[in-house]
Amino acid sequence: MTGNDLPANPSVLNTTVLSNFAYIDQLWVVSGLSGIWTVPVVREELEHGVDNHPYLQEALDTLDDEIPVATISDTVANREAVVGGHLDPGEVQAFALADAHDGRLLTDDRDARSFAKDQGVTVVGSVGVLLQSMLGRSMKPLLTSGCRRGSMRLATTSRIEPSRSIDDGLLGVRNA
Repeated sequence: MTGNDLPANPSVLNTTVLSNFAYIDQLWVVSGLSGIWTVPVVREELEHGVDNHPYLQEALDTLDDEIPVATISDTVANREAVVGGHLDPGEVQAFALADAHDGRLLTDDRDARSFAKDQGVTVVGSVGVLLQSMLGRSMKPLLTSGCRRGSMRLATTSRIEPSRSIDDGLLGVRNA
């Protein structure tokens, strides 16, 4: 894949979700999603973090072949410039790409999630990505790996609140 083949409605990875699945050695979860993309600044953030967090090397190795890195168009760059003061650079670029192409932003960053929702962009976090990728599969090996490394925490409530629809629960909610 090349950075110029961006589909309609892409799922755009921010560093947080990508690094979470790299940390538990389960990058197949994100790389197997349909329409998955990331942005050049996410690559730069991974490159800067790999010395202190060696597990990020695996994430870097998946970029381009398994997770394409988008070429930033003028439209995305313009959107990036408008929202630049609100978020960190990787979040801004991922948001701008998702927004410009009516896509989803995949992030766990609280500020980025809040901002994107306020702007009407669909947001999905690591748990939503996990659930989407695991439909029809056993989640036990992945959850065991994530919990053993301490990177995932599951609620210990006996009551589960149903989503309004499957899309709300797995894919996030798009504000009108």
